[in-house]
Amino acid sequence: MATPDPRRIVIALGGNALEGAPGDVHAQAAAARRAFIGLSPLLDAPHLLITHGNGPQVGNLLLRVEAPIRGHALPPLPLDTCVADTIGGLGYLLTRELRSVLGSGRSQRPVAAIITTTVVGSLDGAPRKPIGSTWQPQDRAMLESRGWEVREDVTGALRRVVPSPSPVDILEIDVIRQLFDAGVAVVAGGGGGVPVRWADEGFWVGVEAVVDKDLVAAILAAEVEAELLMILTDVEQAYVGFRSSEERPLGDIGVRHLRALHAGGAFGEGSMAPKVEAACRFVESGGGRAVICHLDRAIQGIAGTSGTQVTAA
Repeated sequence: MATPDPRRIVIALGGNALEGAPGDVHAQAAAARRAFIGLSPLLDAPHLLITHGNGPQVGNLLLRVEAPIRGHALPPLPLDTCVADTIGGLGYLLTRELRSVLGSGRSQRPVAAIITTTVVGSLDGAPRKPIGSTWQPQDRAMLESRGWEVREDVTGALRRVVPSPSPVDILEIDVIRQLFDAGVAVVAGGGGGVPVRWADEGFWVGVEAVVDKDLVAAILAAEVEAELLMILTDVEQAYVGFRSSEERPLGDIGVRHLRALHAGGAFGEGSMAPKVEAACRFVESGGGRAVICHLDRAIQGIAGTSGTQVTAA
């Protein structure tokens, strides 16, 4: 599929791609630098927005949250604050390394990170995602007394789980759109944004939840009228029957066909399904093209020669 060079691009980077050694800020910076060097041909697009995951980073910060429970004298932090802290830290790292790759000084292309707040839908019936470290079965009563929902993993250990509600709106979208249109390279929507809701008392409150960053990337891409949504991950493309004897890669595919496969349960809920859903939502919203591909094959992905290419056709 030969495609023209898009001028309005949204790039979604996976949190694992930015982790490096767990908790090592210098390794995270080096991983970001490598990613941007590999993406350098895309960085010349006149209108550019980058969003990113933060799952591993939130997991590391949650070790601090859990410290008081384990008997260490540290004040606990709510989950929405942990999300905001990691968005800020990663936003700093990403903009720093992006400026380095762009050679961006004060008189050159501006770069900005926006700590993004995401309005979420109902928590009732929302899928649950594990966060934090593992606990022993005998800890169940203590954890549940804190109001935590816990589930056993495949090893029999306990994990805290929280809702992952659907994103509804982004409170900073007007500012993000203005920066994007002005040619600023924007980092926004990190980790899916900080989840919030409007309280009956008449103010915004944080929500103990996590938001899928690819679904937020789809909202951002639609709102800034992007021509291309790049969803970058650690596999070559989307597959039906992934890692089974019936595995089949998906190359060029129309959104209706992809949506039908998704509705039939063809994709793993914890891995490719949110990326497929994000690609479908963006194209269905009237966006241009969505690409799901390996981070290292982004240039081929934008050229239409690698990854899963999702179009309206």
